[in-house]
Amino acid sequence: MEQQADGQRVRIVAVAAANGWDQQTLRREQLADNIGPLMLEMEAGQCPKQRGISAWGPIYKSYWAQWKTLAVRDGMLQHHWESADKKKMAAQIVIPLSKMREVL
Repeated sequence: MEQQADGQRVRIVAVAAANGWDQQTLRREQLADNIGPLMLEMEAGQCPKQRGISAWGPIYKSYWAQWKTLAVRDGMLQHHWESADKKKMAAQIVIPLSKMREVL
């Protein structure tokens, strides 16, 4: 279904969650993952200072560097992608490591 929003065309896609891919399960697995602490900081609205992340691993640091493009929506960490020409945008769920094999 497509709708007009502020002069832009917006496509809305509705899907049903497959077994193990519902919002509660994804949130639980994201929180158990190495991005869990970052999600909690994001929910609290507290971006960690650069010197405070030195003990964290490379995945945490990578997402920390993308802080402005991340958001917790519907309880799940999402990355907001935008094309270089700014004509296309998409919200992408950050896949927990426990689900990587299913995705790749």
